[in-house]
Amino acid sequence: MFSRILVGLDKSEVSHKLMAHAIFLAKPLNARLNLIHVVTGDEPGYPALPTSIHIATINDLGINNAEQAQYAGQSKSFIQEYRDWLNGQAAQAEAEGIETECHQRYGTAGQTLCQAAQEWSADLILLGTHGRSGLSELLLGSVSNYVMHHAPCSVLIVHKQATAP
Repeated sequence: MFSRILVGLDKSEVSHKLMAHAIFLAKPLNARLNLIHVVTGDEPGYPALPTSIHIATINDLGINNAEQAQYAGQSKSFIQEYRDWLNGQAAQAEAEGIETECHQRYGTAGQTLCQAAQEWSADLILLGTHGRSGLSELLLGSVSNYVMHHAPCSVLIVHKQATAP
């Protein structure tokens, strides 16, 4: 059935429930987990760029080194905090006897998760949903909606209102 479950995590409210579901599914199936956090640059708490221009062009803008250094330090700290949290989630699954790996990737969340699932030969992608609908989903997009339509494997969505198994 499912032997390789990719889990997209983002420290949202639903992530705790998502991990409980991942463990609940993986343990009896003796499945492996691959926990992925996609650094998009627009997560809550991610440091704001010194300008509204994308980070790839920051060095071409002549922004002073103090601003660059401050941004780089804040970004590195944020990413390390997420990495530590992700390692903690992996340790939780491993304590249940589940073989687990975890990774951080950079990019657009939906596309990056689908690519990771393809590369890892995932049987299932497990995601949470923030419950956006209507105009907010149209404007902000929906990672889960993108993944459902582009994933190379089955997708299971855990809703914010779901109870942990």
